[in-house]
Amino acid sequence: MSEPSSSASNPEETSDLASSDAHGEASHSEARQPLSGMEINLGDFTRTQGLMKSLRLTLHNQIVVTVEEIASGVGEAGRKFKMGDLEQAHQEITRLYASFGQKTSQWDSRARSLEQQMRQQASKNPKSVSLDALNRMKSEQVAVRTRISTAEVHFRRLHQGLMQACVNLLSQPVPAKRATFLDEFAAAPAADRPALVREHFTGCTNWGQSS
Repeated sequence: MSEPSSSASNPEETSDLASSDAHGEASHSEARQPLSGMEINLGDFTRTQGLMKSLRLTLHNQIVVTVEEIASGVGEAGRKFKMGDLEQAHQEITRLYASFGQKTSQWDSRARSLEQQMRQQASKNPKSVSLDALNRMKSEQVAVRTRISTAEVHFRRLHQGLMQACVNLLSQPVPAKRATFLDEFAAAPAADRPALVREHFTGCTNWGQSS
């Protein structure tokens, strides 16, 4: 599955990002944070949060694993990103992405166990489990796995984008610190210090003499 481009919207527009893939073709230029040339924006957080909110890890139409706290966490990480706290946003998304993987694995394990139980029951007593029930179970699991896959693509993109942004930020050269007079004075040989004082304070000396 190819990963759609990330959209960038203002706060009023981004609430609908998760409901339409058409937003994925929007420009990256708006709402982009001016840090280290990163390729993600607030739209990536909003879309991922929306996908988490709409994700229902169900079996027999009952939610068996919840992901609401992940959706809330992505929203909070987005607020930190907007405020320029890139490192904290990255750490939070890393934790949430790992939690997402754990929860989807938990659902998948329970789904496979349920399918195995139903098939074993049907093999022992064909009348105990109808073909229609098996088909409904399979359709539900396919639908949930499709939603998991879509959410995982966007979550992974957000996680990797933040990771790359942090790497870019750390790799930027640190501007050289201009040496202060005291630094220069302390490093200079004793014979050179009078000239250094005159160089830095000539204006003050002349002002004192003129007064």
